Amino acid sequence: MELGHLLSNTQQLGTLPSLGLPGDVRRAMSALSIEPNIIRSICCSKCFSKYDLDSLPQVCLRRETPRFKPCGEKLWATRSTRAGPRVVPARLYSTQDFVSWLEFFLSRPGTEDAIDKSYTHKRSPDMTRIVLNLDHNLYPLQTRIKSDKLVA
Repeated sequence: MELGHLLSNTQQLGTLPSLGLPGDVRRAMSALSIEPNIIRSICCSKCFSKYDLDSLPQVCLRRETPRFKPCGEKLWATRSTRAGPRVVPARLYSTQDFVSWLEFFLSRPGTEDAIDKSYTHKRSPDMTRIVLNLDHNLYPLQTRIKSDKLVA
């Protein structure tokens, strides 16, 4: 059944059909057991140095070299909330754990078949020629050997 047809019927009836879907993305992810393993850390907004949540100084201590002054950017900020002002990290940096992502990726239906198929794929000779021509155009002054003579 088409979505447009469903919507036009529900507008006539005045109610939307119940699809039984969770109303929140977090609930849907939890119900489907696809909770990603997220690693959170703090990132300096000036030099992008990364700090663990456990040991966060007030200001960024990173130095370009031992003789340089520390970056000195504030790593904490005050945010207004309903409960009043709160001191929070100025910039969070989130990454997904690679091993858990790889496990999720490889468990998707069809992934292993696509990987196996990629091993048997033969590259087109025309495509190889295009790649070689691109390389030649990118480096026109590169020295080439032609008939035992060096040509620039």
